[in-house]
Amino acid sequence: MNLGGDKPDTAGPFLVAAPLVKKATGEPVTVQVYTTDKSGVAKVEAKAGVCSDDSADWVGAVEVKGSFKAEDNGWYSVRAMDRKGNYNIRYVNIDNYDPNVSEAPSVNKFTNKMTELTGKASPAGEVHVFADGMEYTVKADAEGKFSVTLP
Repeated sequence: MNLGGDKPDTAGPFLVAAPLVKKATGEPVTVQVYTTDKSGVAKVEAKAGVCSDDSADWVGAVEVKGSFKAEDNGWYSVRAMDRKGNYNIRYVNIDNYDPNVSEAPSVNKFTNKMTELTGKASPAGEVHVFADGMEYTVKADAEGKFSVTLP
């Protein structure tokens, strides 16, 4: 009696791909990718643009390990292939990347016994700190790190 356990695997992997942020952002958008398959997932890759199942479309695709960064607005193709050569493709549209949007700065732990306020902001962004009736303005470095010395 065959209960379906030995049917050949002819379906591509289960594949979900979605951006983690939907609001406007000045940072590249992280696209989370989840995939599974009963015969095992052999490869997951992504590429900007709408790629068909033609192998030539996928030249230059990047390997995906859980997520990838969408560096610009537009369509992205994600393909998962199982160990049997079956594949599935999903398309993700990114429309919320805006390089003119500044991220709100975040401040590292700070206590009243400290004099240096540190944190992270948009790379090369200007940070304004208001403390004890004074305004301090600094520029974040290329990685977004900033530091303000308070009296």
